[in-house]
Amino acid sequence: MTPEQNVIIWARGMLGREFVWGETDCAMIALGGLDCLNGSDYAGVYRGKWTTEAEALAHFQTETPSGVLKSFGGEKFPGTFAVLGDVITVPAGKWPEQMHFVLGSKSLCSDQTLGVHLLPTRTLTDLDEAVVWRVAKCLKPYH
Repeated sequence: MTPEQNVIIWARGMLGREFVWGETDCAMIALGGLDCLNGSDYAGVYRGKWTTEAEALAHFQTETPSGVLKSFGGEKFPGTFAVLGDVITVPAGKWPEQMHFVLGSKSLCSDQTLGVHLLPTRTLTDLDEAVVWRVAKCLKPYH
């Protein structure tokens, strides 16, 4: 099975899951997708660091999602070039940024109301402050 197939199977299994801090929040979903795609354990670095919104907010006030992705070797790309395996960061209210994992034309997202769900990638990349990060090198860029 290819890494791309692995990540699609993983994403299907995540869809519809309930939002849980430190498990299925946006950071753990994005890092879990990167792990699945390239065999890393980026999520392991953060597993157990927060179990409540207050803990997560405190953590990401000092270490932003963009900073996390940059520390893993992430590079910024124009939004029009978002491909499977990229992570999109977008400022969101009291959060410095939310993370979204690109699957192609759809991105895997997580929030407290909807849990793990899909949004059109274009909806995210069209936002003025959106940044596309490439950490895992996708072998076949799908749109």
